[in-house]
Amino acid sequence: MDALPLGQLIGAISPVINRIAPQWVYVPYRNDAHSDHQVVFDAVMSATKSFRYPFIKRLMTYETLSETDFGLKPEDGGFRPNIYVDISQHLDKKLDILDIFSSEMGEFPFPRSRKALSALAALRGVQSNAEAAEAFMLLKEINQ
Repeated sequence: MDALPLGQLIGAISPVINRIAPQWVYVPYRNDAHSDHQVVFDAVMSATKSFRYPFIKRLMTYETLSETDFGLKPEDGGFRPNIYVDISQHLDKKLDILDIFSSEMGEFPFPRSRKALSALAALRGVQSNAEAAEAFMLLKEINQ
């Protein structure tokens, strides 16, 4: 995606945002190691400006194992979650769904393994008083 002009990506995302009119938008963490995530973040930020899309009330970034934790840019403060969602009742189903994407999953200690994903869910659970959780970083929230 980094070979495409940013304006072209914004032009493709904006009509979708208008058609769906989401109140919440999730985007990959900007400073992770995956160059496509950086480009997507930049395009989505441009395509979700509140003066153009007033229906968007919350923008959050999410972490991606093997990408977010390997984005070792000295100037970046790192992924600092401030929103947690209890997924205790859904973790097994999530792992089963991720197994469908076999090219993205691997055996432990590969970061996107069932064991590593379960460990991250448990860590995020500990941080939020749950058995398992997902973590997000709130970028912007508009309350009226």
